[in-house]
Amino acid sequence: MLRHCYLLVEGHHDVAFAGRFLKLRKLKMKNKLAEVSSFWHEGGGLIPRNFPPDSERDIHRRIVVPSFFENDEVSVAIQNGGGLESLPKSLEESLTNLRSSEDLSSIGVLIDADSNKTPEQRFNWLKQVAPQMQMLRALGEVEEVEGVRRGVFVLPNNRDPGTMETVLLQCADAVYPNLAIMAGRYIEEVKRDLAFLRYLSHGSNESKAVIGAMANVFRPGKSNEVSIQDQEWISSKSASVEGVQLFYAFLGALLGLGTSPLKIDPTQD
Repeated sequence: MLRHCYLLVEGHHDVAFAGRFLKLRKLKMKNKLAEVSSFWHEGGGLIPRNFPPDSERDIHRRIVVPSFFENDEVSVAIQNGGGLESLPKSLEESLTNLRSSEDLSSIGVLIDADSNKTPEQRFNWLKQVAPQMQMLRALGEVEEVEGVRRGVFVLPNNRDPGTMETVLLQCADAVYPNLAIMAGRYIEEVKRDLAFLRYLSHGSNESKAVIGAMANVFRPGKSNEVSIQDQEWISSKSASVEGVQLFYAFLGALLGLGTSPLKIDPTQD
């Protein structure tokens, strides 16, 4: 019997990030409705049946549909939560819309610690605002509560402040070391101009800019999100990165696929 897992993340870059890990776990992305388990769209579910989907009939409002990944054992819906503060509402609405949410095998949440909070602080905040997670005892661990595996992972590694970009830059050092150095130097040079510095000084913007510079070498005009999907940032070549191994194991436990480590590419030093 197919198991069903709901994974809630902060934004669209995080969807691509988590998707790469699922591909490493041999799950395939499903783009057609007929390919997606009916569990996700029966009785309304997570896939809108009408357009425009909102009461205001706004044709330009973005429709947020999860990304779906499946193999013969498990079907996963990765939901873009629309930002940290919107996560509790997104989680509540998604579980309400699922006619058989009680049949979920697992529920996971992936968020950033950011630079101003520790992962433990983020974890405690989420437990306070999301009733579905308030019974969890340990950050980064998967626990079975009321018959459902649940867990929260805080990037970069459940221990240090940082973001998804922290992990990606560590991956870049392992997979694309020369390009990472050159992209970093380029952004450092840009920062010398105060007119541009203000765009890079907030949050993880500087890290995103470095990643964006690298992404545009692979294909000019490519977004960070698409580059995460297409390139080898998350791969066996970056298996030496702590955050990669930790999240790979976390997903394995959440999906019931085991926690064996991601094998390191033997061609990597």
